[in-house]
Amino acid sequence: ATPGALATALVQSAWLPIFRALGCQIWAGGRLGLSGAMQLFDDQGNLTDPDSREALRKFIAGFADFAAA
Repeated sequence: ATPGALATALVQSAWLPIFRALGCQIWAGGRLGLSGAMQLFDDQGNLTDPDSREALRKFIAGFADFAAA
């Protein structure tokens, strides 16, 4: 999550070849970026945007399935 418009897309893309070169088993089930994070989180750091919360729930569920396999 970042305040910018691209979220963390550039950083995520930069790390993928490094993880592959290291032989890491990566989950390629999707990416989650939260652009404009200042509007999505409250002062205590809680994710308050319902659409973002649902996207995060689905993302974590997909990763949990990968990790369990």
